[in-house]
Amino acid sequence: MVSETPPATLLRQAAARIRELAAGAQNGPWTYNDQLDHIHTANDAFVTHVGACHWADARWIAAMGPQLAENFAALIEVTAERVEDGYTTNDYPHALAITRLVLAQSASTDKDHDG
Repeated sequence: MVSETPPATLLRQAAARIRELAAGAQNGPWTYNDQLDHIHTANDAFVTHVGACHWADARWIAAMGPQLAENFAALIEVTAERVEDGYTTNDYPHALAITRLVLAQSASTDKDHDG
């Protein structure tokens, strides 16, 4: 019988993945410049041209840049600690849902970039 990965382990994996992805990105905070149609860092380094991306999507991408990663990962790790202390994932359904989305999305992204 195949055992399911414990929720606390999934939470920690997602926290580690968030940190890994942020470490590979340019430092934040990121901002969207609608006149140039670019996302830039705080020191005005170019991150990306958003091109055909809708302006609201570009603003979302900039807001969710790597500047949030450490705090976001820490929240997920605190949830892992709570689960290990006896709380159930029913107490933290949103954290587990986010965890699964992060792990699924990063796996999909890795697959797309593997040689």
